Amino acid sequence: METVIQLPFSDFLETCQLCVLSFLLPSDLAAFASTCKRFVSLCHRDQRLWFSMCHRRWGSQTLIKKWGSGRISYRRLYRILDEYKNLIGFWRRCGDSAAPASSSPPPVFFEWGPSYIVGSRVSPLKNKGYEVIKKPFLWMSVASNGEEQTIFILIIN
Repeated sequence: METVIQLPFSDFLETCQLCVLSFLLPSDLAAFASTCKRFVSLCHRDQRLWFSMCHRRWGSQTLIKKWGSGRISYRRLYRILDEYKNLIGFWRRCGDSAAPASSSPPPVFFEWGPSYIVGSRVSPLKNKGYEVIKKPFLWMSVASNGEEQTIFILIIN
């Protein structure tokens, strides 16, 4: 018969605990932290846990340590990036427009930069087949004090 050894989560090394916790969503992390005082302090480890959570979700798309010049908490950064991620991709304006019906607005494309998100208007190059040109019009980032920054860029056709 096989022997089963049950280990409580608290018996694992702290590095292992933090690695496991980095897979959780913030709401799950809050529920976990409410189970024990020791886990509350473990869940507030900004440099280790919240950095791991940010890196696990967005590390392949952006440079986590560059946001906010590396001076903001990773917990705050997680909240900001979690909102920004919803912008990523192609968007097209729909609904009532002041423009004539014959001219449809160009689609816009939001993508990750090293420490920002940039929004660009996408237009086809004339007589170039499927080639397009991207004209940036919006830049979103985080200042070193943790405040979100949005810069609109004037586009002159």
